[in-house]
Amino acid sequence: LPDPQSLLSELWLLIIVFLYSIFNKMEVTRAGSQRRKERYIDTQFLKFRRKYGQLVSEYSKSLIIEAITYSVMIYENFNRPSFARLLERIIFANSKKKHSFGIMQVQSVKPVTDEESIKQGIEIIKEAVRQYTAKVDDSSWISFYSLISEASELYNGGNGSYCSEVEDIFNQLRSKYFHVENLTYDMLLDIVDG
Repeated sequence: LPDPQSLLSELWLLIIVFLYSIFNKMEVTRAGSQRRKERYIDTQFLKFRRKYGQLVSEYSKSLIIEAITYSVMIYENFNRPSFARLLERIIFANSKKKHSFGIMQVQSVKPVTDEESIKQGIEIIKEAVRQYTAKVDDSSWISFYSLISEASELYNGGNGSYCSEVEDIFNQLRSKYFHVENLTYDMLLDIVDG
């Protein structure tokens, strides 16, 4: 028989294994996960709109650019929260290579603030709209997905997962806050000319 000390150790080990097997068998429902994601997006959007709303609307001058900007911002902030961005600024302060900085994670050889990254990010998104507009005309099938794909290509090298996540965020923001139903060639021209 085991002595009392080893029995206690084995008992704790059994409890840990038991708890692990219980948690391992628990299933997180897709609906619950989707609700948490939607709540996160809403919370972040409202927070960022309070903090950066004037800057975003001033530089974007378009509801579509605003919605894409907030979509990228929410996605990038999830992947690089403010503490990680602070560390990036400190670590790469004297680097001569390009790194991603700010809430919009724009490429720069020197650290930029969140506000500067928003301005640069909006310019990248506007350039994506210009490039997309040059590829289509008034008889083309025009979609938000294609526009976001173009923006993702320019913004982050076209990673399919990136594009899909940004589009999901964009669709939620568009339906709840921006109320832009369809994308038309004239709307693209207004953005490019504005």
